[in-house]
Amino acid sequence: MRTGLRLVFAFVVATGLAGVVAATLLRSDVAGLCLLALSAGVGAAAMIRSARAIRRLEAYATQVHPGARVPLPRLGGELGELAVAVDAMRERLEDREQREQSVRALAHELKAPLSMIHEAATLLGDALPAPDRERLAQQVLAQSRRLLELGERMAELSRLEGLRAIADPREIDLLALIDEVATEQVPLAIQHGVGLVWEARADIALTADPRTLALLFSNLWSNALAFAPEGTSITVALRRAGAAAVFTMRDEGPGVSAFELPQLGQRFFSLPRPRDGVRGSGLGLAIVRRVAALHGGDVQFEQASPGLRVSVRLPL
Repeated sequence: MRTGLRLVFAFVVATGLAGVVAATLLRSDVAGLCLLALSAGVGAAAMIRSARAIRRLEAYATQVHPGARVPLPRLGGELGELAVAVDAMRERLEDREQREQSVRALAHELKAPLSMIHEAATLLGDALPAPDRERLAQQVLAQSRRLLELGERMAELSRLEGLRAIADPREIDLLALIDEVATEQVPLAIQHGVGLVWEARADIALTADPRTLALLFSNLWSNALAFAPEGTSITVALRRAGAAAVFTMRDEGPGVSAFELPQLGQRFFSLPRPRDGVRGSGLGLAIVRRVAALHGGDVQFEQASPGLRVSVRLPL
């Protein structure tokens, strides 16, 4: 009898333990499945974030080209560190290449005036008639002025290229600034027999560095006056276009060919002036491009038939 009771008791205990074990295993399986699902979800989220980061980095890479200031996307983790390292390397290589190109171009620009000064100085050592000596002296003076202008513009452009943002931002009256710069150009315009025509004069206020922006308009005027024939006019306009101010300037000179148009604004690219056949340094329009870029704007060049039309767009 006692044996039977012990067997029954053992059976009951075994059955209870089996239930506990089964319940424990079931809970373990459920917890494991939940953990697996959570891990899969976390992994999927991480993959999505990585894919988005890679797409942003790819978009950044496609926008980058020499001379462009494209902001680096903010990326976290190791991918962000890699992006920062690659961008720093790109800037170092680009700066080195730009410096080498600038040195080669500058050496080429310096060669012509220095050669002319040397030849004139050599001839001035000989016994020459007074008219010839005067002509050679004027050549030396002209080439000296060219060298001074080249040095000043190179220094200004180098300063601008070293900036990441405008140095002295403040709210300015854009039309008043343009009028001030135009007034400074009046004596040269009268000397060249060139007039000024306004098509539109919008009252626009924007945040800018007035000194740097004045440099932009001054170089635009200098370029237009250098190519505008005597008896013609330079036509300008200031308009509001959405969230931007647009300034346009058109001369009636010989214009630029379709092949040459994309090269305008590049360092040392210049064309012979119709008045005297002399080429400029090509740095004026490069300064215009850089100043516009510092203000978040851009510059466009178009054939005007006759002449050239320059459009400067500045965000408000």
